[in-house]
Amino acid sequence: DSDRSYVDVVDAATGKLSKLTQHDAYESSPLYSPDGKHVAYAYSSGDVQSNQVEAFVTTPAGGEGSALSQACDCYLNDLAWLPDSSGVVMTAPEATSLTMLRAGLNGPPAPMPIDGLRVESPLQGAIAQDGSMVFVASDVKRPAELYLRPSAGGTVKLTNYNDATAGLDLADAQTIEYPTTLGIMGDALLLTPPGFDPHRKYPMVLKIHGGPTSASVRGFDELAQLMAARGW
Repeated sequence: DSDRSYVDVVDAATGKLSKLTQHDAYESSPLYSPDGKHVAYAYSSGDVQSNQVEAFVTTPAGGEGSALSQACDCYLNDLAWLPDSSGVVMTAPEATSLTMLRAGLNGPPAPMPIDGLRVESPLQGAIAQDGSMVFVASDVKRPAELYLRPSAGGTVKLTNYNDATAGLDLADAQTIEYPTTLGIMGDALLLTPPGFDPHRKYPMVLKIHGGPTSASVRGFDELAQLMAARGW
Protein backbone atom coordinates (compact mmCIF):
# COMPACT_ATOMS: atom_id res chain seq x y z
CA ASP A 1 0.00 0.00 0.00
CA SER A 2 2.98 2.35 -0.20
CA ASP A 3 1.50 3.93 -3.31
CA ARG A 4 -1.31 5.28 -1.10
CA SER A 5 0.86 6.52 1.76
CA TYR A 6 0.69 10.03 3.18
CA VAL A 7 2.11 11.83 6.22
CA ASP A 8 0.04 12.38 9.36
CA VAL A 9 0.96 14.61 12.29
CA VAL A 10 0.02 13.01 15.62
CA ASP A 11 -0.93 15.13 18.65
CA ALA A 12 0.82 13.21 21.42
CA ALA A 13 -1.61 14.44 24.09
CA THR A 14 -4.91 13.66 22.34
CA GLY A 15 -3.92 11.15 19.66
CA LYS A 16 -5.57 13.35 17.01
CA LEU A 17 -4.28 12.83 13.46
CA SER A 18 -4.03 15.61 10.89
CA LYS A 19 -2.65 15.34 7.35
CA LEU A 20 0.55 17.27 6.78
CA THR A 21 -0.33 18.03 3.13
CA GLN A 22 -3.23 17.50 0.75
CA HIS A 23 -1.47 14.67 -1.09
CA ASP A 24 -3.25 11.31 -1.04
CA ALA A 25 -0.34 9.13 -2.16
CA TYR A 26 3.37 8.66 -2.67
CA GLU A 27 4.57 10.46 0.49
CA SER A 28 7.21 8.94 2.76
CA SER A 29 10.14 9.52 5.12
CA PRO A 30 8.87 12.48 7.21
CA LEU A 31 11.59 14.04 9.36
CA TYR A 32 11.30 16.93 11.81
CA SER A 33 14.20 19.38 11.68
CA PRO A 34 16.28 19.37 14.88
CA ASP A 35 14.82 22.77 15.87
CA GLY A 36 11.27 21.52 15.26
CA LYS A 37 10.41 24.34 12.84
CA HIS A 38 10.29 22.33 9.61
CA VAL A 39 9.37 18.88 8.31
CA ALA A 40 11.17 17.25 5.40
CA TYR A 41 9.47 14.48 3.46
CA ALA A 42 9.74 12.60 0.17
CA TYR A 43 7.03 12.88 -2.46
CA SER A 44 6.42 11.68 -6.00
CA SER A 45 3.64 12.83 -8.31
CA GLY A 46 3.14 9.26 -9.53
CA ASP A 47 4.36 5.67 -9.36
CA VAL A 48 7.85 5.82 -7.87
CA GLN A 49 8.99 3.10 -10.29
CA SER A 50 8.86 5.61 -13.13
CA ASN A 51 8.48 9.09 -11.59
CA GLN A 52 10.94 11.34 -9.78
CA VAL A 53 10.96 11.25 -5.98
CA GLU A 54 11.57 14.77 -4.68
CA ALA A 55 12.66 16.12 -1.29
CA PHE A 56 10.10 18.59 0.09
CA VAL A 57 10.25 20.81 3.16
CA THR A 58 7.22 22.33 4.87
CA THR A 59 6.27 23.48 8.38
CA PRO A 60 4.45 21.46 11.08
CA ALA A 61 1.43 23.69 10.38
CA GLY A 62 1.06 21.83 7.09
CA GLY A 63 0.98 22.55 3.39
CA GLU A 64 2.98 21.11 0.52
CA GLY A 65 5.97 23.41 1.11
CA SER A 66 8.78 23.62 -1.42
CA ALA A 67 10.75 21.01 -3.36
CA LEU A 68 14.43 21.30 -2.42
CA SER A 69 15.63 18.75 -4.97
CA GLN A 70 13.75 19.99 -8.03
CA ALA A 71 16.60 22.16 -9.30
CA CYS A 72 18.93 19.16 -9.68
CA ASP A 73 16.42 16.98 -11.57
CA CYS A 74 17.44 14.03 -9.40
CA TYR A 75 15.66 10.98 -8.01
CA LEU A 76 15.86 11.15 -4.22
CA ASN A 77 17.55 8.15 -2.64
CA ASP A 78 17.90 9.29 0.99
CA LEU A 79 17.88 12.49 3.06
CA ALA A 80 18.72 13.76 6.53
CA TRP A 81 18.68 17.11 8.30
CA LEU A 82 21.84 19.06 9.03
CA PRO A 83 22.27 19.40 12.82
CA ASP A 84 21.73 23.18 12.69
CA SER A 85 18.43 22.79 10.74
CA SER A 86 19.77 24.98 7.91
CA GLY A 87 19.03 22.35 5.26
CA VAL A 88 19.27 18.71 4.32
CA VAL A 89 21.81 16.29 2.89
CA MET A 90 20.55 14.04 0.10
CA THR A 91 21.85 11.20 -2.05
CA ALA A 92 20.63 10.56 -5.59
CA PRO A 93 21.85 8.62 -8.63
CA GLU A 94 23.36 10.67 -11.45
CA ALA A 95 24.14 8.64 -14.56
CA THR A 96 26.14 5.73 -13.07
CA SER A 97 27.27 7.46 -9.87
CA LEU A 98 25.60 8.09 -6.54
CA THR A 99 25.90 11.78 -5.76
CA MET A 100 25.62 13.51 -2.39
CA LEU A 101 24.05 16.96 -2.27
CA ARG A 102 23.51 19.65 0.34
CA ALA A 103 20.34 21.74 -0.02
CA GLY A 104 19.59 24.80 2.07
CA LEU A 105 16.04 25.92 2.74
CA ASN A 106 16.53 28.45 -0.07
CA GLY A 107 18.58 27.96 -3.19
CA PRO A 108 19.59 25.01 -5.39
CA PRO A 109 21.39 21.91 -4.06
CA ALA A 110 25.19 21.93 -4.09
CA PRO A 111 27.32 18.81 -4.65
CA MET A 112 29.25 17.21 -1.79
CA PRO A 113 31.96 15.08 -3.48
CA ILE A 114 32.43 11.61 -1.99
CA ASP A 115 35.32 10.35 -4.15
CA GLY A 116 33.19 8.07 -6.33
CA LEU A 117 31.88 5.99 -3.44
CA ARG A 118 28.40 4.45 -3.23
CA VAL A 119 26.91 5.19 0.20
CA GLU A 120 25.11 2.10 1.52
CA SER A 121 23.94 3.18 4.99
CA PRO A 122 21.23 5.67 6.05
CA LEU A 123 22.12 9.36 6.26
CA GLN A 124 19.92 9.97 9.29
CA GLY A 125 22.13 10.00 12.39
CA ALA A 126 25.30 10.07 10.29
CA ILE A 127 26.00 13.83 10.46
CA ALA A 128 27.93 15.33 13.40
CA GLN A 129 27.48 18.83 14.83
CA ASP A 130 30.55 20.09 12.95
CA GLY A 131 29.21 18.81 9.61
CA SER A 132 31.44 15.75 9.35
CA MET A 133 29.79 12.49 8.37
CA VAL A 134 30.32 8.77 8.78
CA PHE A 135 28.80 6.10 6.54
CA VAL A 136 29.24 2.65 5.04
CA ALA A 137 30.24 2.77 1.38
CA SER A 138 31.82 0.74 -1.41
CA ASP A 139 33.43 1.27 -4.79
CA VAL A 140 33.69 -0.93 -7.87
CA LYS A 141 36.72 -2.90 -6.65
CA ARG A 142 36.28 -2.64 -2.86
CA PRO A 143 33.40 -4.09 -0.80
CA ALA A 144 31.72 -2.07 1.94
CA GLU A 145 33.85 -0.32 4.57
CA LEU A 146 33.26 2.47 7.08
CA TYR A 147 34.24 5.95 5.82
CA LEU A 148 34.57 9.40 7.36
CA ARG A 149 33.77 12.54 5.37
CA PRO A 150 35.30 15.48 7.27
CA SER A 151 33.44 18.80 7.17
CA ALA A 152 36.21 20.18 4.91
CA GLY A 153 35.51 17.47 2.32
CA GLY A 154 37.25 14.35 1.05
CA THR A 155 36.81 10.86 2.46
CA VAL A 156 38.87 8.72 4.84
CA LYS A 157 38.50 4.93 4.97
CA LEU A 158 38.26 3.86 8.62
CA THR A 159 38.06 0.06 8.38
CA ASN A 160 39.73 -2.77 6.47
CA TYR A 161 37.25 -5.61 6.96
CA ASN A 162 37.25 -6.58 3.27
CA ASP A 163 40.92 -6.17 2.40
CA ALA A 164 41.18 -9.85 1.40
CA THR A 165 38.48 -9.42 -1.25
CA ALA A 166 39.73 -6.00 -2.37
CA GLY A 167 43.18 -7.56 -2.89
CA LEU A 168 41.88 -9.99 -5.52
CA ASP A 169 42.21 -9.39 -9.26
CA LEU A 170 38.78 -7.81 -9.76
CA ALA A 171 36.80 -6.47 -12.68
CA ASP A 172 36.84 -2.77 -13.42
CA ALA A 173 33.80 -0.84 -14.63
CA GLN A 174 33.30 1.87 -17.18
CA THR A 175 30.24 3.99 -17.91
CA ILE A 176 28.68 3.53 -21.33
CA GLU A 177 25.69 5.17 -23.02
CA TYR A 178 23.27 3.56 -25.44
CA PRO A 179 20.22 4.75 -27.41
CA THR A 180 16.76 3.67 -26.23
CA THR A 181 13.47 3.31 -28.07
CA LEU A 182 12.24 6.40 -26.17
CA GLY A 183 14.73 8.55 -28.04
CA ILE A 184 16.88 9.29 -24.97
CA MET A 185 20.28 7.93 -24.05
CA GLY A 186 20.50 5.25 -21.38
CA ASP A 187 23.33 4.79 -18.89
CA ALA A 188 24.98 1.49 -18.02
CA LEU A 189 28.05 0.04 -16.34
CA LEU A 190 30.26 -2.32 -18.33
CA LEU A 191 32.40 -4.62 -16.19
CA THR A 192 35.25 -6.30 -18.03
CA PRO A 193 36.98 -9.51 -16.86
CA PRO A 194 40.34 -9.29 -15.11
CA GLY A 195 43.08 -9.26 -17.75
CA PHE A 196 40.63 -7.91 -20.33
CA ASP A 197 42.01 -7.89 -23.88
CA PRO A 198 40.16 -5.39 -26.12
CA HIS A 199 41.14 -7.41 -29.21
CA ARG A 200 39.30 -10.54 -28.02
CA LYS A 201 35.59 -11.32 -28.06
CA TYR A 202 33.90 -12.23 -24.76
CA PRO A 203 30.44 -13.57 -23.92
CA MET A 204 28.29 -10.80 -22.45
CA VAL A 205 25.68 -11.03 -19.70
CA LEU A 206 23.01 -8.32 -19.43
CA LYS A 207 21.87 -7.61 -15.88
CA ILE A 208 18.49 -6.08 -16.67
CA HIS A 209 16.31 -4.33 -14.10
CA GLY A 210 13.85 -1.50 -13.68
CA GLY A 211 14.59 2.09 -12.84
CA PRO A 212 15.09 4.73 -11.68
CA THR A 213 14.48 2.96 -8.36
CA SER A 214 17.21 0.40 -9.03
CA ALA A 215 19.70 2.39 -11.10
CA SER A 216 23.08 0.75 -11.62
CA VAL A 217 25.63 2.98 -9.90
CA ARG A 218 29.33 2.52 -9.24
CA GLY A 219 29.85 0.33 -6.19
CA PHE A 220 30.78 -3.25 -5.34
CA ASP A 221 28.51 -5.71 -7.16
CA GLU A 222 29.17 -9.28 -5.99
CA LEU A 223 27.18 -10.98 -8.78
CA ALA A 224 28.76 -8.89 -11.54
CA GLN A 225 32.24 -9.57 -10.12
CA LEU A 226 31.57 -13.33 -10.00
CA MET A 227 30.40 -13.34 -13.63
CA ALA A 228 33.37 -11.26 -14.75
CA ALA A 229 35.71 -13.65 -12.92
CA ARG A 230 34.32 -16.44 -15.14
CA GLY A 231 35.38 -14.50 -18.22
CA TRP A 232 32.00 -13.02 -19.08
